[in-house]
Amino acid sequence: MLRVKPFAKINLGLEILRKRADGYHDINTCFIPISIFDEIIIKPDQVLTVETQGRAYISQEKNLCYKAAQMLREKFGVSIGAKIQLRKNIPTGAGLGGGSSDAAFTLLTLNSLWNIKASMYELKEIAGKLGSDIPFFLMNGAAIGNGRGEILTPVQLILPFWIVVVYPKIHVSTASAYSNIVPNYNPTDYTALFAEEKVISIEMLVNNIRNDFETSVFATHPVLASIKQNLRDNGALFSMMSGSGSSIFGLFSDEHTALESAKKLSKYQSFVCRQHTFK
Repeated sequence: MLRVKPFAKINLGLEILRKRADGYHDINTCFIPISIFDEIIIKPDQVLTVETQGRAYISQEKNLCYKAAQMLREKFGVSIGAKIQLRKNIPTGAGLGGGSSDAAFTLLTLNSLWNIKASMYELKEIAGKLGSDIPFFLMNGAAIGNGRGEILTPVQLILPFWIVVVYPKIHVSTASAYSNIVPNYNPTDYTALFAEEKVISIEMLVNNIRNDFETSVFATHPVLASIKQNLRDNGALFSMMSGSGSSIFGLFSDEHTALESAKKLSKYQSFVCRQHTFK
């Protein structure tokens, strides 16, 4: 039996650069791993099954863990299966990458359990076919994401703040969010920005970081703008929507202020966490 804890992420900035011929968009973002976790337990079995706890029902065939396992089996001709037990804590459809992280950790764990010995390149190839941000969760640290999000450049960053993540249980359609975007052809040079300053400061964020989805998504879901302002009013030094939403995060200088702010937004699902670090 193998037990793993897939982590969540936030996007420090998300710039939409252009729509591509294949229908996807080129983006510019920075993924930061955070300490909100799901749990996956995988046991050897003759057939492949996925059981999910802690979320609304989704058919096994639509589950990203199942899809990841199937693709891995087919690529390497694996004849046995596994029993995958998924305990959800990261909210789904929240812009936190929970499903993507689960899929990535399924690939990593089954690679070991089935003794496939696939290279990281081969795992990332499968991950990229499953979802744009799944390759990030195969890494151990922050990364700049380009292309659809699958072209990754590792960066050594320290986010020295307490993070409050608020999820109002609003589903934001990614397709709808992209349809209302006016592409920005002048991207921030994150590589140069983060090369100069490894410890992220509020001044750096305020002067350089934006989420291009906020204007259109906030117009459709004004409660998200209200949550962002509420975080600022209650001590957040910086606040932003993660991904295409609907989670909003705020950065705080200390744990007490972060916890108090989260309490004031208790009618929503909220988390107090830090940047996730890897041993």
